[in-house]
Amino acid sequence: MKKHLLYFLLLGILGSTAYVNPLWAQQKSALLLDHKNRIRTQKLDILNSPFRETNLSITPDGRYLFFMSMRGGREWSNSYMTFKGDSVYDGDIWYTEKLAGSWKRPRCMPYGINTRNGEDEPNVSADGRRVYFQSWNPLIEATGGPYYKAERTDSRWGRPQGLGGGITQFFKIYRATDGMSISPKEDLFLVAAGLNSYE
Repeated sequence: MKKHLLYFLLLGILGSTAYVNPLWAQQKSALLLDHKNRIRTQKLDILNSPFRETNLSITPDGRYLFFMSMRGGREWSNSYMTFKGDSVYDGDIWYTEKLAGSWKRPRCMPYGINTRNGEDEPNVSADGRRVYFQSWNPLIEATGGPYYKAERTDSRWGRPQGLGGGITQFFKIYRATDGMSISPKEDLFLVAAGLNSYE
């Protein structure tokens, strides 16, 4: 019994030592790679807005591009703050298609996929027919959230379905998220998550 207690005490001390000496203290400074002679960048004005746009996901063939935008402009858009005098809106998922070598003007995913709660972290399937995403819907247990899947039939997007199961159970504790990905076979879910800071 005393040996086990000593083992747990040592483990606790080692664990707390690792905690007070975070890994970032040991990291080297980042090196910015300069590839201007090998990689050409081009501003895509048709896709951009002055608002925050992140978490893009593109199909392997480069045909479909999904991303989160805070540009608002929808009947369900909620402005939750102002920045430099401009309204900042909750996130919506937008997408575009490349035809004949040119990107089309982005379209907002329909209401039902996007909501008044704010959506983010889109991840499109390889064929461009399914999109996985996160929603701030507060009823995660009832809807099987906080991650959902919507499928396209012809040109119409169906109602989203919660991924449910172990994912919903996991997010009863780990509510803060910042990045999700689905494997090409759509059988592996990867997410960056943290403890819910408001509980």
